Amino acid sequence: MLSFILLAMFNGVLIGFSRSFNGRLSMSYGPFQASFCNHIIGFLFLAILLYLFTELTLSSISIQISAVPISLYIGGIIGAFYVAINSLVLTKIGVVKSALLVISAQMITGVVIDYIQRNTQGSLLDAAAQLLGIILIVIGIYLSKAPKE
Repeated sequence: MLSFILLAMFNGVLIGFSRSFNGRLSMSYGPFQASFCNHIIGFLFLAILLYLFTELTLSSISIQISAVPISLYIGGIIGAFYVAINSLVLTKIGVVKSALLVISAQMITGVVIDYIQRNTQGSLLDAAAQLLGIILIVIGIYLSKAPKE
C-alpha cells in the first residue's frame, strides 16, 4: 500500500511540473496548440513504451478498442480538454492558484462520485464529512493566500 501512496504522490509531482511546462508552452503558442503538442509528444512516448514492453500489434489494438464501449473513451476527450483549459488558466492566475482550484474541484468531484457509486445507508454522512473537510482545506488555502494586513 505504501508503494501506491508514494506512486500517487510522485504522480502529483509530475502533474505539477507538467502544468508548469504546459503553461510556458501556452504562453508561446496558445492553450490549444500547447495541448496539441503535449498530446502528440505523449502519444509518441506511449507508443514507444508499448512497442518496447508489449507485443502489441495494430490488429490487436483494433480488437481491444472494439471490445470496449465507445462511451468509455470520453475520458481521452476530457483529458485533452483538461490540458487545454489548464494551459490557458495557468497563464492567467498562476501555477499555485490553478493547482489549488483544480485539486479542490477534483476532491469535490471524487466525493460526489464515491457517494453516487456507494449509495449505501450512512454514506450521506460520510460524504458530508468529506465535503466539510474539503471546504476547510479550501478556506485554509484561501486564508494562507489572502493579503496580509
